[in-house]
Amino acid sequence: MIIAANHRILLVDDNPAIHQDFKKILLPPGAQNDALDAAEALLFDIEPKREQAKWHFQVDSAFQGQEALEKLKVSIADGQPYALAFVDVRMPPGWDGIETIEHLWKEDPSLQIVVCTAYSDYSWEHMTERLGVSDNLVLLKKPFDNIEVLQISHALTKKWLMTRQAELRVDELDHMVRERTRDLEAANSEIRLSEERFAQAFHSSPIAQAIQTLKALRFVDVNKAFLKMTGFTSDDIVGRTPIEIRLCLDYETRHLEAVRDGAFVHEVAAQVATRDGELRDVLVSLSPLNLAGEPHVLLMAQDISER
Repeated sequence: MIIAANHRILLVDDNPAIHQDFKKILLPPGAQNDALDAAEALLFDIEPKREQAKWHFQVDSAFQGQEALEKLKVSIADGQPYALAFVDVRMPPGWDGIETIEHLWKEDPSLQIVVCTAYSDYSWEHMTERLGVSDNLVLLKKPFDNIEVLQISHALTKKWLMTRQAELRVDELDHMVRERTRDLEAANSEIRLSEERFAQAFHSSPIAQAIQTLKALRFVDVNKAFLKMTGFTSDDIVGRTPIEIRLCLDYETRHLEAVRDGAFVHEVAAQVATRDGELRDVLVSLSPLNLAGEPHVLLMAQDISER
């Protein structure tokens, strides 16, 4: 989303002459006359007398703090907030400038504000005690220089735009993080569900099954059918290798090499020695399996001794 430049300025001062002075500075020569000419042409359906001048700033006036607050609320409701407000310190009989700023910032904390004063009603320390230390606040002493007013207006409306763009970017990044977090949580939830289904199928299968590390062939888990076939207990097997517990799993080495290459081995003839030393004829299937980022093998042994 792109935020357009905002040159809307609110003047808050009880002196009408000050408003005229600001408009002479902030509006290009002929802007007010051009606006009247355009209105006249529209009213009487005639061609404008001259081309309407391009305004550098849009300037609205408020003569008391309460009026300024209402105009600010309307501007926000219309989706056209002010970027900058020049606020006089003394505005009898209503709110003074500091109280006015407090109300304006409650409504719009992003509003850039220039405090205009020729008196020592408030020291800078007193202002910051009331308003807090803010980089949205600038002090302008009267009588002010025209160039200084123009420079401040350009700089602070530009600062308003850059701040809003940065806030929007942060919001977009925050939204992306939340979306990716939700996606990750959903993916993790799906993984956990898949693991639970696998574990349930693994342990309840009537076919003897075991999971081993692919490198050392250390047993990670075995199901009840595997324990029944071999005569070992889970404590005997899990965490140990076949050699350590003298469990013979006799099938050709090449089948294990195939699994290390990522291949599946389906029902090859093999023999398994039980805890009592009895040899059982089985059909062994081997499947590569990744657990916690480490290669494992899923072994399935179908007892065919009775055949």
